Amino acid sequence: MEIAVFHPWFLTKGGAERLIINWAKRSRHDIAIFTWLLGTDTYKEVYDFEPRVLVRKISGPLSASKRIMYAIEGLRKRYNFEDYDGVVVSILGFSDLLSLRTQATKPLVGYVHTPLRIFSENTKNILKTRFDIVQRPFVLLARNTYAILERLAWSKYSALAFNSRLTLKRAAERGLIKQSKKDLQVIWPGVDVPKNLSLDKKESLVVYISRFSWQKHQLEAIKAWKILRKNNLIPEDYKLVLAGAITNERYFHLVKKYAEKDVSVEILPNLSEKEKWDILTRAKAFLFLAENEDFGISPLEAMAAGAHLITLPGGFFEVFEKIGCYPKQLLNPENLVESLVTALETFVSSEDHFLEHAKMCRKRLLSLDLSWDRFTREMDVFVESKVAERL
Repeated sequence: MEIAVFHPWFLTKGGAERLIINWAKRSRHDIAIFTWLLGTDTYKEVYDFEPRVLVRKISGPLSASKRIMYAIEGLRKRYNFEDYDGVVVSILGFSDLLSLRTQATKPLVGYVHTPLRIFSENTKNILKTRFDIVQRPFVLLARNTYAILERLAWSKYSALAFNSRLTLKRAAERGLIKQSKKDLQVIWPGVDVPKNLSLDKKESLVVYISRFSWQKHQLEAIKAWKILRKNNLIPEDYKLVLAGAITNERYFHLVKKYAEKDVSVEILPNLSEKEKWDILTRAKAFLFLAENEDFGISPLEAMAAGAHLITLPGGFFEVFEKIGCYPKQLLNPENLVESLVTALETFVSSEDHFLEHAKMCRKRLLSLDLSWDRFTREMDVFVESKVAERL
């Protein structure tokens, strides 16, 4: 079969981009990738698929406001995928609205990474913290208008796959799901662990790998670290390593500035896969501070590398539930810095105990098939079944 896959933008090295690339690489079907925006800072592999760019190519980072502007430009167009057997829309941000601009003669399937996050948070909190008194009425109007369009757009998908039960639950709570249960499925993203990882070279490293943006809380990690160092609550040889793609340049520079002159904090933007696994195998502890993460691949990679997890809950906890092995240290999102200080202080005081637990969790995790090959099989079958129903 020939499948058209739409992903709104390839601008960074994020989990959603990695998912589309891995599926296109492994699928038994011919997959054609469509996107509004193609940037220079994303995975180079996407260029191998010669994606059809529907709005424009981008050089360097792009602000959130510019993304919205280009998304609106993309939504002004009409789309016809008549040459394909089916269409899959990668849903995050505004891309769910593509169904309103697409001729529905072919099965339209959505893979949901996350519904637009800003509209599912507490409205009053958003209005108070992000917008001034003049902007707030316009933002509220935009939010209410979008909510109406969003429900209409989701009703046009013939089937929806979700990256976690948590994402499905959030969509249901917002009244977005009209499909029957047989047209809804949870398909976890893949986690491919390199063979023969060497885990006997653990160093005094606390690592956090995530995109640099406000929602990922790298600043809070440094604040906690400074408290630990100032009060001699962590051994001198320990280092904090913050790594990941730069999605918010302003925030990244704030993180760098806040960490400067502290030789115990290292900032590593845009790691390669080889560099990522090298640092994960050397890390004793791994932080995950993204709040309400819909899935989260990096905590599973860290567990597979034998690191102790200090984390906020997220969709990836469904995997822990399956293997019956949970992280021993959960953080409090309402009191993130203080809870992180306590967690790290406790970890270094009982390091051997926590690392032994990490070994057990790693063994159970690796007994599961979480590979991208598994994801591709499940995704291929799901899409095939929906195309067959329309034949």
